[in-house]
Amino acid sequence: MSNEIVRGEFRWMRRLFWLYFMLLIFEGVLRKWVLPGYSNVLLVIRDPVVFAIYFLAFKKGLMSKDPWIVSIIFLSIAAFGVSFVASTPRLIVTMYGWRANFLHLPLVFLVPKFFQREDVMRMGKAVLLLTVPMCILMAYQFLSPKDAWINTSAGGKGFQIDNSSGGIRPPGPFSFISGPIYYFGLVVAFLLHGLLKQRQFSILLLFAALLSTMVASSVSGSRSMVAGMAVVGVFGLIGMICHPPTMARSYRLILMGGAAMLVARTLDIFKKGGDAFAKRLEVASSGQEGGMLSQILLRTLGWFYVPIENMSVFGQGLGLGTNFGSMVVLGSTGFLVDEIEWGRIIGESGVFVGGGFVAYRVVGGIFLLISGVKAAKKGDMLPILLSGSGFMLMLNGQLGPPIGGGFLAVCCGLALAAAAHPPVEIDPVVSVAPKARKPTHRPTVIEVAEPVGTGAAFRAGQEVEVSRAKRRAGRYSVRPES
Repeated sequence: MSNEIVRGEFRWMRRLFWLYFMLLIFEGVLRKWVLPGYSNVLLVIRDPVVFAIYFLAFKKGLMSKDPWIVSIIFLSIAAFGVSFVASTPRLIVTMYGWRANFLHLPLVFLVPKFFQREDVMRMGKAVLLLTVPMCILMAYQFLSPKDAWINTSAGGKGFQIDNSSGGIRPPGPFSFISGPIYYFGLVVAFLLHGLLKQRQFSILLLFAALLSTMVASSVSGSRSMVAGMAVVGVFGLIGMICHPPTMARSYRLILMGGAAMLVARTLDIFKKGGDAFAKRLEVASSGQEGGMLSQILLRTLGWFYVPIENMSVFGQGLGLGTNFGSMVVLGSTGFLVDEIEWGRIIGESGVFVGGGFVAYRVVGGIFLLISGVKAAKKGDMLPILLSGSGFMLMLNGQLGPPIGGGFLAVCCGLALAAAAHPPVEIDPVVSVAPKARKPTHRPTVIEVAEPVGTGAAFRAGQEVEVSRAKRRAGRYSVRPES
């Protein structure tokens, strides 16, 4: 089946996924500034888009043919049923918990079926283009007072999280700082791909996005944001180890990174952001939170010991560990089950079903890594870089907040799509003018006694070029001249 036919067949699924992506980026704009009174409804604004994609995929027979999708459907049914065995939950909390854990996850494995490599690159270009205005917005939020309208939270009330310097951790267009944390991991993936391989994006776009990423990181006040970008860098290093010739092209990354850093150091906002970030690290290290490394280890490896405290056979019920469940039950946000994601899953759904879901996510993360490594060995770095942006989300990223499930679908879906559709490398065709061919026959010597052809008489012994067909007939002998 030709690429044109495939693209035409899945046109509407691609358009819906683009809509999903744009709503993911600008959902916070609607919830904070445009329609704050409908903030709770807008929390699930992407869900109808997901159902539409699933409907089209079901009609084309894509849902029942993928073992990853079939497995998560069975797990979701089991988790929903176990919630009613464990206790008598509130149905709305159970429904929200089911939505948070399972609704968006099948999209990860559907994206490669309708998104081609050129679609991935188009979305990557959009990601890089949005980086510049997002950085400007975050800088403005960083410089604005904590109670300014630009720094309101979802619903038009409340404040953003403090950055230990009297300001806030700017969320950009998102509802909270978790949005930039996930988004800039995706930015770094496309940035590294563009810097390691020529002719992917324009140099001007790459430089602007790189500079914007540096400034946004400094004003973010978020250790998780820096750690997320570092994970993508580690995956990129793994890819270069798998394909050493790519490492030889890393000089472009070093040169442009150095140039962007020189420019960033001349910006006052970069200096102010860096000072605030340094103070944030100092306060966190001296307090109960611990240093940056200890926090990263806690959030990535804390599941080794934290879930044990909340283990039970059937769990406490889906959704109880989310902020939504806490708000319904207690009237305020908090952690009724566990702050660590794996502890929340096992605490809600029990050892067997919850443990099965945790195993599913671990295997999914390994599958992402293996797919990226296979592509990297062939010289294609994009899949492993995108896998780095979604790996921790798949492994143990928080799905309770809607933003987590959204970026899980986008980052991991794009990674698998890039791996499933490698680039078609076309060597440049060099047009070389053919060399002038020398005559392959020698003029035939004929003795002419009378006019030939044009009526002109030829001298005896004159060399005359005759056609190849006549030459094949042999030498010609005519009457001698009288």
